[in-house]
Amino acid sequence: MTAVDQAIVIRHNSPIAHNLKVMILARLLRLDEAMKEIEIALSQSPDYYLARKNREKFQEMIKKQALINNNQIENNHIQKIKFLESKD
Repeated sequence: MTAVDQAIVIRHNSPIAHNLKVMILARLLRLDEAMKEIEIALSQSPDYYLARKNREKFQEMIKKQALINNNQIENNHIQKIKFLESKD
C-alpha cells in the first residue's frame, strides 16, 4: 500500500488525498483509474477546483487516446486490404 493509499484510508473523506492519487495514476498513464479517483474527490467536494480541472484534462486525454487507437485500427485494416489486393 502506498503512502497515498494510507492517507486515503486514514482520511477517506479527503478530496485532496484522492486528487493526489489522481496525479500518481496519471503519471502511470492509468487514466481510467485516475478518473474514478477524480469522481470520488468531486463527490466529496463538488467545487474542488483542481479535481474539476483534472477531470476536464483527463477527459480530453482519453478522447485523444481513443482517436489515436481508432486511427491505428483503421490504418491496420487499410494495410491488410492493400496487402491482399497486391497478391491478386
